[in-house]
Amino acid sequence: FSSMLQGLDTKQKLSAVFLAFLCLVVATSLWSGLRFTSHTEKIPFSPQQLKKIEECTAGGSDLVDVAETSFVCYPSTETKRDIVLLSTYPVTGAPIVRTVYEEGTGVSSFTQYLEGGNFVMACDFQTGPWKLYCNKHPDKIECAKQSPPPENTPYLVNTNYPVYGRMCESLGYPLPRHEKVIHVIRNPVDNIEAWVHYEYEDSTREAWTNPTVQKYIDEYYSWHSYWKEYHYNQPEIPTLWVRYEDFCLCMEPALRRMLEFSDAIPKKDQEAMATIIQDNPCVEAKQVGKGVSFYSDVQLEYVKTNFEFVLKQFGYEDLMDQFIKHSKDSQDSRARKAFHDALWPDIEYGSHPSNSYCEELLAREWNWGTGL
Repeated sequence: FSSMLQGLDTKQKLSAVFLAFLCLVVATSLWSGLRFTSHTEKIPFSPQQLKKIEECTAGGSDLVDVAETSFVCYPSTETKRDIVLLSTYPVTGAPIVRTVYEEGTGVSSFTQYLEGGNFVMACDFQTGPWKLYCNKHPDKIECAKQSPPPENTPYLVNTNYPVYGRMCESLGYPLPRHEKVIHVIRNPVDNIEAWVHYEYEDSTREAWTNPTVQKYIDEYYSWHSYWKEYHYNQPEIPTLWVRYEDFCLCMEPALRRMLEFSDAIPKKDQEAMATIIQDNPCVEAKQVGKGVSFYSDVQLEYVKTNFEFVLKQFGYEDLMDQFIKHSKDSQDSRARKAFHDALWPDIEYGSHPSNSYCEELLAREWNWGTGL
């Protein structure tokens, strides 16, 4: 090649070098295209991702498998484990759902977030499907329940994504690979107040200013907008939507519905499951509307207008109207009955629903695109 260049002038030499470089690029592209035969388009890898690919392949993992599993380094001999996401806006009952799930199955549930001293790392990229944390055993530095899950039992992973998304994305791990999604949703008035209260505790009323509340309102809007768009674009992913209010009203049937959907096998019989529910009560069903008193009339109207798509989709329209109607007396018995009747008009206020009613309620399809 060098002898060929000697007979050329400078311009011709530059052209020849450029053509050689172009051939190299084309050849590399063709190799990449053949290598990623399972992808409909080439993946725009970042330098960090390319480094991760290099590390994974050096460890004996298959490159295509690595690319398809969010850069989790699965050894070629290891079977990929399924993940069921437990997707919630913050303070939407994930702890109680995870507790009764763990007690009912004897298997750990997991979270993306290190949430304080009661959590411990369960697995990382090399030993499991994600960097995940679990509830800590009281006496050992390990998960309180079985971890990893038994064969054919998925990892149940709680995530608030896209809330905290920037933090996770900065580490390169925005959302775990997953095969199914369980969404637990709650009416916007109580849900937004619950997160504010969680962060400000006894100072909630003092912190309840328009700029502060708007931040949480925006996060609620972003969460629902993201998942609405996500499931329109990913309709093949099996999805279960459960209203938190329904979960609290019908805890045992709701838990069984979640276990059935996620292919997790309960280790407890029906009597034992009833005891688990009794030991882990969900009192929020009696507190529907507990957040109303924090809102001004203007804020309630704002929520109604801006979250119309959520209220309509998940059957909260009548409830929102009752919140506005009882904004000044939301804690008295008449208001509580009105809130109850808006959600469950077929059940007498103060009575316990039958199993058949709960099963019918929990079988309702709240998925986006479903005609209600």
